[in-house]
Amino acid sequence: MTLPIVFRMIRWSVAAIAALFGLAMFLYPGGTFFNRSAPRYSFFQNSLSDLGSRIAWGGQENSLSAMFSVAGSIILVLAGVACLVTLVRVCSSSRTMGWLARLAGTVGMLSCGALIGASLAPEDRNSVLHGQFTILGVASFPVTTALCAWVMARSGRFRRRAPIGLLVLTLLLIVWIAAMAWHPTTGAELMIPVTLQKIVMIGLLGNLLLQSYEAERAVAGVTAERSNTRLQPTSRADAAP
Repeated sequence: MTLPIVFRMIRWSVAAIAALFGLAMFLYPGGTFFNRSAPRYSFFQNSLSDLGSRIAWGGQENSLSAMFSVAGSIILVLAGVACLVTLVRVCSSSRTMGWLARLAGTVGMLSCGALIGASLAPEDRNSVLHGQFTILGVASFPVTTALCAWVMARSGRFRRRAPIGLLVLTLLLIVWIAAMAWHPTTGAELMIPVTLQKIVMIGLLGNLLLQSYEAERAVAGVTAERSNTRLQPTSRADAAP
């Protein structure tokens, strides 16, 4: 599979992820942590983790919504892995940034693995394991985005918008993590971390679009540089007419 096809698939995956999570929200039978009788999914009261539960907060079966939620999470992870592999590939030739790109890729894989683990261990079935995977993913995710932003800014192959987009996402993640550490006691307080989680997801999908375009441009630049290098003469004899 060629890289241009991979980049197009990443961009198409953003639409697929949004559609799958949208379907999961639509099919969620209802109930929130503070209001078990809520009739449907609440954007400001239900977290994304609620979608993956087999039993909704209201006590109803939630298998169909959970299926779409897990599918969206898997596609999200695959798209993230594709972006990380591309970053490592573009920057691996640099002596100064190659090791940092590989470190960013390693931490990013840890984040992706934690997301899959949290999705496959729903909160209502195994709250301890779900919480552990969530903490691991949440803790490593801003490290991943910050490292990727640093690599892109220092590599010279990406336009400024690429690291800026990741830095904005990093700041959103830090704010969300701070909100998660605060335990809400009312529905109004719960709205803060739940809404921030949705904003982080929107920022993540936006970055997948942005970084796929920027990575495609960077790969094209690397390919052109290698072609020019091969065409250049290797000795004076080669350069002589």
